[in-house]
Amino acid sequence: MYCSPCQDRKVLKQFFPCTIKSWENLDNGAKSKSSVQSFKRYLEGFIRPPGHSSFRLRDKFGVKLLTKIRVSFSDLRDHRFNHNFNCNSPLCSCGIEDETSVHFFLRCPRYLTQRSVLLSEISEIINSDVTVLPDEHLYHILVYGSNVYNSVSNRLIITETIRYIRNSRRFTKLEAFN
Repeated sequence: MYCSPCQDRKVLKQFFPCTIKSWENLDNGAKSKSSVQSFKRYLEGFIRPPGHSSFRLRDKFGVKLLTKIRVSFSDLRDHRFNHNFNCNSPLCSCGIEDETSVHFFLRCPRYLTQRSVLLSEISEIINSDVTVLPDEHLYHILVYGSNVYNSVSNRLIITETIRYIRNSRRFTKLEAFN
């Protein structure tokens, strides 16, 4: 039976022909896996982004808030504005600049007291003055830790960052629902 080119394209998009073609396009590392589980883990390495550690902290709510900030899906105005979620402007209520994560942690005058405690504690943890670091670098240390420091120091840094988030009380009453 003769198939037209149009029918050939339809056939190629069906499950088995498509699966065979996908298998042929896989690299040898994937094809050589000895079990379904190892094959799945191998493929997940390409699909899932690398996780960021919370250093086994037990503060579920604090880790949840930190994760929302990490993925730009918190109640900060810049996050809500970028996701078109009940926010007309990303401008912080302090009126200085957009309420980004960096602004929240390092620039907003509304959290000056909490920030000075945070930066003092972080400086003590790493035995160096963190206020001289560029904002983006310091923000990254505050939110993710750093592979320059050991796991104990990173755990303390993340703990202090979560304490800052909680003490700021910025997320106790969500603006999005006011």
